[in-house]
Amino acid sequence: MNHWFRLLLALVLTLLVTQNGVRYETLGQFSPSPWTADVRLHSQPSLSALNSAPGAWRLAAADQKAHRGLSWVFAVPPGAQAVRVQARVDIADVIRGEKYWERASVALRQVTAQNKPRERSVFGETGTLARQVDEVHPLLPGAESVQLLVRLLRASGRMEVHGLQLSFVAERSGMGWVVVGVWLVWVWGFAGLGWAWLHGVQNRWLPVVGAALVLSAVTLPGAGRDALAQWLVAGPGFSPALVFHPMVNVVVHGLMFGLAAVLLALNRPDWSLPRCLAELALLAACSEVVQQLVPGRSAEWFDIRVDLAGVALGLLLVWAWRKQRR
Repeated sequence: MNHWFRLLLALVLTLLVTQNGVRYETLGQFSPSPWTADVRLHSQPSLSALNSAPGAWRLAAADQKAHRGLSWVFAVPPGAQAVRVQARVDIADVIRGEKYWERASVALRQVTAQNKPRERSVFGETGTLARQVDEVHPLLPGAESVQLLVRLLRASGRMEVHGLQLSFVAERSGMGWVVVGVWLVWVWGFAGLGWAWLHGVQNRWLPVVGAALVLSAVTLPGAGRDALAQWLVAGPGFSPALVFHPMVNVVVHGLMFGLAAVLLALNRPDWSLPRCLAELALLAACSEVVQQLVPGRSAEWFDIRVDLAGVALGLLLVWAWRKQRR
């Protein structure tokens, strides 16, 4: 069980190092609001201040006929490496439009010297919920400006924004070496996990395929992942927008960990299914947290739940197969 200590150590170190206030220093900070002179309104949104919370405001839409919202543009200061967005976002009765991306949204749009905009989601939800947002997105090479957008994308309902801040940040001096050190701990931990999984196994290549599939998927930078996914869907002729459909993420995570569960359980008959479940749960947590160190990726607790559902399904299939053979 030595690999458990290694991986849990790497997990704790990653959570400490990737705290945004620890890893980055602020070069410039802005507090955009609907009342500043640089705001741009889209489709005449319904805006109102919240008297109960200073600096907070509400965006509302009674129908789904248009994209309603507001945006601000900020010049990228010298030395900036990333953009940090902080806010508390509350939505109420937000109904999705016809397309899956038509919802309450906070997004960043970067514009490079070649005038090629690229938009990344910071928040995108429907229904009724409250969420604290604190995300850092790397700046594209040659990015000259960043546009922050708060919108109801053909979605009806109410959206309240509290304490919205946009900061240009850079990694603290020496933090690069700290991150390298944390990566070495991860390598040490995953090597121990691989040895524990493969020790005494005859068909070693099968669990290797499952582990390699998971680790290669989670360590691929965000830009590379998106490019690969769009290339894969373009072959069969699907729309590139399919890549960003939330159900695609669910299916990929579930299948990936379901396959890993089947391969591990079949090749470690000396392990009980609860032992396999514990090992795969550790892999699911670590494979998500390690993405905090990968440019353009982030840890999502929802993905861990999907991974565990895939693991449970895979182990259930193995249990049913073993029972039928008896």
